[in-house]
Amino acid sequence: MTEKKEEKGEKPAVGRQRAVILNFWWSLNYGAILTAYALQRELEKLGVDNRLVNFLHEWCREPFKNSFSEKFAERYLKVTPPFESVADLVELNRTADVFIVGSDQVFRLSYNVGYEFYYYLPFVDADKKKIACAASFGASELEGTIADRELVRCYLSGFDAVSVRETDGLRLCGEELRRSDAALILDPVFWPAPGEWETLIRNADDGEKDFGLTYVLDQNKETDAVAAAAEHRFAVGKVIDMGNAQKDGEITLSPEQWLYNIKNCRYMVTDSFHGACFAIIFNKPFICVANRERGIS
Repeated sequence: MTEKKEEKGEKPAVGRQRAVILNFWWSLNYGAILTAYALQRELEKLGVDNRLVNFLHEWCREPFKNSFSEKFAERYLKVTPPFESVADLVELNRTADVFIVGSDQVFRLSYNVGYEFYYYLPFVDADKKKIACAASFGASELEGTIADRELVRCYLSGFDAVSVRETDGLRLCGEELRRSDAALILDPVFWPAPGEWETLIRNADDGEKDFGLTYVLDQNKETDAVAAAAEHRFAVGKVIDMGNAQKDGEITLSPEQWLYNIKNCRYMVTDSFHGACFAIIFNKPFICVANRERGIS
């Protein structure tokens, strides 16, 4: 049964704490979408009325149209009205009390070319609360020039609370960014009880069970060899390859079906952080091939 959601762009209820969230909910990446979903729902349980900021990076605007990401957002997510530029985001100061950044690799400068400091909230008024929630730098060292790092240090000093999801991120906050008060917390996909993901899985097609599964973002000889070894080890009759929607535009697998596949597979091979997360959540045997390019940290 599909749950009813409020109209897109609807203003939060008056009298409640109003928050906006900035992350990659619009990207063609299952982990990013489901992180945004989990964070939004968990905040609602805490009584925090919130919206995801509807500002798409320019490179994603065309791929987003009619994608599984757009369909999922229309069905499950609460978002603000659309914004055309970073400059327009100052308008959020009129309606929001709290600005939350996270999760995923929001602090990774190379993932935000043209919008490098967007997630450090330079457009937010000083009297607003700014929170980094399970944020990730995506690397063991800070990216960017010396000047870039100084800006990051300056912007992060204005946050009321900082939490990260990786130990390297915690180290960078303490050693490089003068935020020794940063906390290490779990990615939001771990916050709901495992059974709560059934809300989405019930909307997937009831397909096969007891199959092998691969979710590899960057296929290479190493990942192929691991996948072949796992197929031999588990002796399954079929292996489903979920591919990489960001590289292969013809992939239309819904996030609901993506979750269904992980829950019902015999084993999983992945090089994805969130692929590993959901294998853990659904208690599935898995092999995670370290992906240095995307952030082995």
